[in-house]
Amino acid sequence: MKFSYNYWQNDINNNPLFPFYVYPFRSENATLHWHEEFEILYFACDGVIGIDRNFIHVCKNDIFFINKEQLHSPRIFSDELCYAFAFNFNFLSFEKKDFCQELIDSLNSGELWFPMKLSPDDKLYESVHKNIIDIINIYDSDYLGKELKIKISLYNIILSFYHENRLIAQNNKSTPLDRHLDYVRSSMKYMEDNYSSDITIDALAKNVNISSYYFIKIFKQITAITPIEYLINLRLENAALLLQNSNDSIEHSAYKAGFNNMGYFVRKFKEKYNVTPKQYKKNLRGIIQNKK
Repeated sequence: MKFSYNYWQNDINNNPLFPFYVYPFRSENATLHWHEEFEILYFACDGVIGIDRNFIHVCKNDIFFINKEQLHSPRIFSDELCYAFAFNFNFLSFEKKDFCQELIDSLNSGELWFPMKLSPDDKLYESVHKNIIDIINIYDSDYLGKELKIKISLYNIILSFYHENRLIAQNNKSTPLDRHLDYVRSSMKYMEDNYSSDITIDALAKNVNISSYYFIKIFKQITAITPIEYLINLRLENAALLLQNSNDSIEHSAYKAGFNNMGYFVRKFKEKYNVTPKQYKKNLRGIIQNKK
């Protein structure tokens, strides 16, 4: 599951002249997910984040960098507003093939990675934090030339890490962990593309050319949940999006999300969102009416 992917991925695709998105979030407990885009996460409160197989405590004002295709899952512990920036490094490309473009190419290809975490006690923090706050403050404003200012801030962040030799060269040699992460990413993509259809463990294992037993074992080692638990959660999140963004009935939304048993759908939905689908839809209507 791509973190809030349904929101910002469409925004990036629908704005080819400026494919960059800032997503504010709070009280988020995201499913483990990945995406092609580079992501910066700025936390205004404590929490925890899983990145690949690392689980890291998050302190207020920490900044995390999610490199291309890294599995990750943020969880925050309060209603403080946090921010995610998502973009592809091609967004920062130059027409001329000079040193700057070579650096962007290395970041885009994954030859160079950003370090995982930047804390307030790091000497780079003040500069990077200032640029992040500048982007947050200007992103939704009417500032003339804000697109140029946002790009300048992103270049400044890259410069800070490059100047201090803090970008990390990646070893292209494949390890067993790399292969296991590839299995999980591939199976997640398969589920994202086919969640409304009948999906079996055998089909998921066949998709990555390993046995069903080995597939279940690897998936749970990486994600801490079973493939079926992941699939159910993915379907629930897509059902919630349908309830938010369409006029479909609850039954039709459940069916489109991959649920064939309404009693099971209602029970699992309430377990995840603490309300029934009917109450969830009613609450959304109340929020919309209050905004008018």
